[in-house]
Amino acid sequence: MATTNLVGTVVPTEEQSQQIDAALDTAVGVLSTFCVPLSEGDRGEFLRPRSGAEKLMPLVFEVATEKKLDIDGMPLEGLESDLKVGVKADRFEKRLEVMRQLAADTRLAAYGEAYQAFLAYYGVLASMAKHDPALAKRLQPVVDFMSTGPRARKAKP
Repeated sequence: MATTNLVGTVVPTEEQSQQIDAALDTAVGVLSTFCVPLSEGDRGEFLRPRSGAEKLMPLVFEVATEKKLDIDGMPLEGLESDLKVGVKADRFEKRLEVMRQLAADTRLAAYGEAYQAFLAYYGVLASMAKHDPALAKRLQPVVDFMSTGPRARKAKP
């Protein structure tokens, strides 16, 4: 059985892992200074801009400012601030999505490759355990896990 080895040839050291964790913790701390966590209920309350509206919002702000419009409860400064934060958050979100996908792809490849090796080694060890009671006892948790039949797939959220 040929194995494709996409991951595992470069394993991050514990120090590198700690540095990445610290950098991510720092990034979360910085984002928390202007980002707003919303509950599921809160997320459902906000208007969803029509696709492409974010590109036209600055024009409306500019023209409304030129015309010296003032709508009670909706100051132009609030529109300007919200636009600035939205643009920056959008940029950060896109970069974070690239990082999230990179981590998810790496996790998928690593666990997939590890499981392929696990199955190969388990097969050999299970055969050996037929002639070695101590080995059979030690492998019993794996045998129990593997003998429970097909796993039901989890429903996608």
